[in-house]
Amino acid sequence: MKPEFSDKLMALDGKDVKLSGYMIPITSSRKHEKFLLSVLPVLQCMYCGQNGIPPMIEIFMESESVQFTETPITVKGRLRLNEDYSKGAEIQLHAAELIGQ
Repeated sequence: MKPEFSDKLMALDGKDVKLSGYMIPITSSRKHEKFLLSVLPVLQCMYCGQNGIPPMIEIFMESESVQFTETPITVKGRLRLNEDYSKGAEIQLHAAELIGQ
């Protein structure tokens, strides 16, 4: 299986973008250099409702660790579309910086 990306999303591949959302930790820690960003907060059941799992993007911070928070954050980085599931999420943000909390 291989993900299919829309033309609008393909046009953003390799470009710098800003995204806002809620942190979903991948590891058990207070600070994170790699995490998921979701349209829904972590305390809301991601598997409930009729629409399944919400869209999430894998975030790779450039140099700083981000303290976990339950409030939305904004990050900026280079968008990368990933077709290989063994290398992480389908949509990733690399060299990310925290620009709002």
